[in-house]
Amino acid sequence: MVENKINVSLESAYNARRTNDEIQVQAKFAEHPAEFGVVLMGSDDTPDCKISSFSANIWFRTPKGENRQKYTSYKGLEQAIKRRAKQYGYTLEKLIIRNGEPNRL
Repeated sequence: MVENKINVSLESAYNARRTNDEIQVQAKFAEHPAEFGVVLMGSDDTPDCKISSFSANIWFRTPKGENRQKYTSYKGLEQAIKRRAKQYGYTLEKLIIRNGEPNRL
């Protein structure tokens, strides 16, 4: 489930660091109480998709994140995170898009 609290496009979420927009993407997994950060743009201004949690001491990337490619829809992003997280024993409950400073690498 994608919970888009501020109703913004995925392209806007990718560009948030460049444009100083307050768009944050988080992932909530059933196995952990804290939300994980989702980084969509690397510090080198290339697309990414890194999911991480300091408190869970884990991070991973989706296949397009590994290859520095953009997702074209929130649904595609959600499905890729769901598939990759499963390999680490996590079950994605929802992807949350809200106001906040974009996650960084």
